[in-house]
Amino acid sequence: MARTGPQKIPGARFDLFFGDGRYSGSDMEVNTGLLHTTEGAALYDYDGGGVAPQVTGVPDFNARRLVWHQHFDVDESSRALVNAPGGVQTNTLNVFQVELVGTCDPVTHADWTRRGIQHVYWPEPPDWAVRDLAWLMRWLRDEHGIPLTSGLEWLPYPASYGASRARMSFAQWTSFRGWCGHQHVPENDHGDPGKLPIGRLLAVASGQTLPTTTPAPTPAPVPSEEDDMPYSEADLRRFIREEAASQPVRDANAYANAWFLAFVLSGQPIPGDPWGGLPEQVRSALVDLVGGAVWSRQLPNPNNLDAEGRPRLQPAGDFQVDQDRKADLMAAQGAAQMAAISALATELGKQHPEVNVDGLVARIEQAIAGIGIRLTTTKES
Repeated sequence: MARTGPQKIPGARFDLFFGDGRYSGSDMEVNTGLLHTTEGAALYDYDGGGVAPQVTGVPDFNARRLVWHQHFDVDESSRALVNAPGGVQTNTLNVFQVELVGTCDPVTHADWTRRGIQHVYWPEPPDWAVRDLAWLMRWLRDEHGIPLTSGLEWLPYPASYGASRARMSFAQWTSFRGWCGHQHVPENDHGDPGKLPIGRLLAVASGQTLPTTTPAPTPAPVPSEEDDMPYSEADLRRFIREEAASQPVRDANAYANAWFLAFVLSGQPIPGDPWGGLPEQVRSALVDLVGGAVWSRQLPNPNNLDAEGRPRLQPAGDFQVDQDRKADLMAAQGAAQMAAISALATELGKQHPEVNVDGLVARIEQAIAGIGIRLTTTKES
């Protein structure tokens, strides 16, 4: 199948283009648009392209516009949907996928607003975000024939998560044309982009006048002299939650890495019970697979900004730790971390009597010792 029409979005950036590499997709002719929200406040590299959409819209709050970062050609399949064995095709079924940096989760929105994290809450986007997303939708209609229609119910998050009434059947998905959200796709359980104002977007894309009711922008972050760690506890807990929601069983390493990374980067025990009702393979991965994958994972580092003030992506293991404080930090926090881990393991043992709690704690302690060695040698190697 040939790719017809223009394949590069006008004005897009190609700094994270994966269409000519390991994750290049299949040829298709797009006839459906699909909207996601990243549930993060910055662009990231989608695991090197393995879970990327065709394009990501990144808010530029100073310029009041969306910056488009294109990852695949328009008529090239992307990889942001689950495609289970059997059933129907998802990523390759002529669908153009758009990730919108920001959140649809009212809890995350309230937390980020309280903490001064600048973001777009996509159920209530500002006029300029509607304008720029509508422009892309109109361009895709004019150049590739994606209809400016939907006809679907867009549920608010978290009601949109899982097997909601908004989720399409296989037959409905196969025959659908127009615009839908991740919450509508079969074989998937994500609920983004929540109650996106799809009617307003389609109206603006069709040439109707943009309403002037713009929500007040979220305030810019206020630097804190005490905030010398790349992520706060709330950031790390959200990261764990996102990993668990996105890949709870398909990739046990993702959850295990996120859990352990929280301990490493926060420098303090995280309260609560992050074990939850983890499947056995995730619990095993938490002990056995906390090594190199954690340290190679690309994350936005807010302490390392590019020329435009955006966090650069870099391996988690390369996050700067003050060399003079490193040894003291590890020594002082080791006992507190192990106390928290022991408490969590004890709780796990109550829920799952078959688990050898002492053995579990010992193996995690060994893993922490290995990470300590890696921290000590990373900058010296």
